[in-house]
Amino acid sequence: MECTAEQMDIHHKAFFSLEPSLFLADLSNIAMDVCADGFDDFERQLVESDVLDQQSKTALSQVLSQTYNMTLESLNVAAANFERYEQLTSLAVPPELFIEQPMPAATSLEPIDPKQEAHLDQELAELREQVLQARLACRQLKQQLNMVDKDLSRAGEA
Repeated sequence: MECTAEQMDIHHKAFFSLEPSLFLADLSNIAMDVCADGFDDFERQLVESDVLDQQSKTALSQVLSQTYNMTLESLNVAAANFERYEQLTSLAVPPELFIEQPMPAATSLEPIDPKQEAHLDQELAELREQVLQARLACRQLKQQLNMVDKDLSRAGEA
């Protein structure tokens, strides 16, 4: 019994009582968040370090940002592969366990316009880039805040 991805989601939802694709996306997002937190902690330690001068800290921060971007790209690819693999293995429901669901009438389905889909894909890519830029800006603001806090504590000691 061959099924489309949509039919597979319906069967998964009926069998597992959850949306496996959402569950897998959550797992991938958790991994990405943990990675981002690791980079943030590393950068915070770099900023708070008294061993390096400001120029070295700035250079290392830029290298760290580039490394984060490359790591994020790799994680996105790995997450997509992981989700695809898990859909086909761990979350595979044997055809004999499929629960037949009434299919909606063909007249209620709207045809998908390839131009509109391409536009939505582009918009999604732009939104992902905005999120990435916002995270980078947030990290830089956290660094600045830490530096200001450090300066304030030094000024309070004097």
